[in-house]
Amino acid sequence: AMYVLYRHLLPPNVIPDAKLHAKLWSVFPAMCPIINLFGPLHFLPREFMMLHAPYEAVRGCSADSSEIREAAAALVLKWDGSFKARADKLRLGALGWLAMADSELSPTIVEGYPRFDDNDEIVDGDNFTLASSLADVETALSYILHGVKIARSASILLRGQLSTHKALGLKHDSGHIASMLSLIEVLKSIEKMLRVRRRSAVLA
Repeated sequence: AMYVLYRHLLPPNVIPDAKLHAKLWSVFPAMCPIINLFGPLHFLPREFMMLHAPYEAVRGCSADSSEIREAAAALVLKWDGSFKARADKLRLGALGWLAMADSELSPTIVEGYPRFDDNDEIVDGDNFTLASSLADVETALSYILHGVKIARSASILLRGQLSTHKALGLKHDSGHIASMLSLIEVLKSIEKMLRVRRRSAVLA
C-alpha cells in the first residue's frame, strides 16, 4: 500500500524505481501471496500492484488477475504439504506447555510466605522478600507469555489455512481436518488453563 501511494505521489516526469518494483513483485508471492485483512476481507499483493501501480516496462512484472490467482493457489497448495507437520509441532509444544503451566501456575503456598491464619489475620512470613516475590511473578509471566505465543501461532496457522482456501476457492484436504481440529484444541486448552490459573497467574 505504501508503494502504491509512493507511485501515485510521484511526479509524472519522474521515472519510478524499476528495481524496487521488481523486488516487490518477486518477494510477495513467496512471503504472502494472499493477505487476510479482517474477516472475509483479503487482497493479493500482486493483483493490487497491477490494479493500482502497474509497471509493464519492467520485464516479467506483469500478469492478469487469473494468472496471479493461479500462481497464488499453486503456492498455497504447496504449503499444504507441510501443514500437518506444522500443526503437529505446535500441538507438541502446547502439550509441553500445559504440563509445565499446570505445575508452575498452580496456587501453592510457599513455606515462610505471608498467609492468613485461622482468624483471617495476616501472618508475616520469615522467608518473604521483595526479590523472591518478583522472581515468582517473573516466572509466572514467562509461562503465560510462552502460552500466549503458542496460542497466537496456532491461531495464525489455522486462520491462514481457512482464509486462503476460501479466498482462492480451494478445497480442503480431508487429511487436514484432524490437524485443524488439533489446533482448535490447542487454543481451547491454553485458554482454559489460563482461566483456571488466572488468580495465581495474576497474583503469583
